Formats: sequence, C-alpha cells, structure tokens
Amino acid sequence: MLVKPVTRALADGGERTEVLLPAGCWFDLLSPVCYHGGRTISMSTPPDRFPVLVRAGSILPVAEGAQCAADLPVPAQEYLVFGGADGRTELYDDAGDGYEGGIRISIEYKDADARLLFGRVAGELREPVKMTIRLVRPDGVRVCRQAVYDGNELCVSLDESTEREEKPSETIQ
Repeated sequence: MLVKPVTRALADGGERTEVLLPAGCWFDLLSPVCYHGGRTISMSTPPDRFPVLVRAGSILPVAEGAQCAADLPVPAQEYLVFGGADGRTELYDDAGDGYEGGIRISIEYKDADARLLFGRVAGELREPVKMTIRLVRPDGVRVCRQAVYDGNELCVSLDESTEREEKPSETIQ
C-alpha cells in the first residue's frame, strides 16, 4: 500500500496533492479508480480523506469492529483482491503470545485465470470460516464470491463470467 500524507492546508493548495506512483497498476482504495504508475499524479484531497493506493495483485484481509489485533478473526472473513497482477501473502496468527504457534495460511492470487488459492493451514483452525472475497479489476469489473475455508487447500474462482457485480469505474492512463 502507498499512503500519501497531505501536508498543506486547504488555503495553501491542500485540496490536491501530488503522488509519485512506482511502475505498475495502482488502485485508489476508496474509489473505483485505477492509475497506471511510473509517473506523478494529482489527487483530490478533501478534508476527510488522504490518498491510499493499493498495488495490483494485493490481497487485503478486511475486518471491522476490532478494538485490537487480538480481536481480529484469523483467517479473516473478508478479502479484497486487486486484479491486474499476480499476488501472494501469508496470514499468521501467533495465538497472542508472540511465539511460534498459532496458525499460518498462504494465499495466492493468479491473475491469468482469476483464482484465489488458500493453502493448507499450518496449525489448528478451530472451525470452518465463511468468507466473502471481492475482486476489483483494472477495467472496473468487480466480482464477489462466498467461500468456506476449513483448513484444507481451497481454490476460489473469481472469473467474471458468473455472478458479476458491476460498479461504475474509471481507469486513468
């Protein structure tokens, strides 16, 4: 993720900020806009928000309502996947003790065939987890799927051909 602080007051031109994007495809986390990197872009920065961009291929676990990390479910019950590139991450929960133990789950996104692969859990998963997985593609197509992860390998197809969730979007060249 790329987070750009806004360092100028509105009166001094802070309604917009310049963001230098590394090469690749970058999604604005809070809007349906996809930017092509390798350049500097100008983004609107109203008082209630600052630029948060996510690189294509990123897999973000999402959770609401937690007061601290110990309150977060592992694995998460919702994932945001940003298409346009392959991606990989690993979930790790140390059982709150700071030592080895807990669980590890590898997650990999294959962009060519829009598949999200959950590896076999290392450790003990207490119970199956119902998950919502949302794919956002650079062309603006959004796909949403439900899946249940029981600790065994799981492949979730995020192919847009069925159960398509369309949202208006724009791609900035």
